Amino acid sequence: MKSSAILLSFLTIFVLADCKKKATEEVTSPEEELKTDGRKLYIANCIACHSGDPKQDGTVGPSLAGSSFELLKAKLIEGKYPAGYAGKRPISGTMPKYPFSDDQIKSLEAFLK
Repeated sequence: MKSSAILLSFLTIFVLADCKKKATEEVTSPEEELKTDGRKLYIANCIACHSGDPKQDGTVGPSLAGSSFELLKAKLIEGKYPAGYAGKRPISGTMPKYPFSDDQIKSLEAFLK
């Protein structure tokens, strides 16, 4: 009888923990997940030149807050600004290219909004 009560206690704990985990997962919206993925990309690839705060200029690169998908894609994939866009810094062309997918660039854009 005692071992049944212990087993029931453990099962209850695991079920409640699983319910809590599912409830937490459901709270995260697709937009929040997109921003989280973009934040991870930004931290891993951008803050060496751009500021840790996308609203601030970095030591080498300008602030990126509000950057559009088109601008990000042109700079990340092609290494140049889109036609008709004037860069924020007088010297440009030093940014390396990155093989990001459109989905990754969309997540970066979502983070930078």
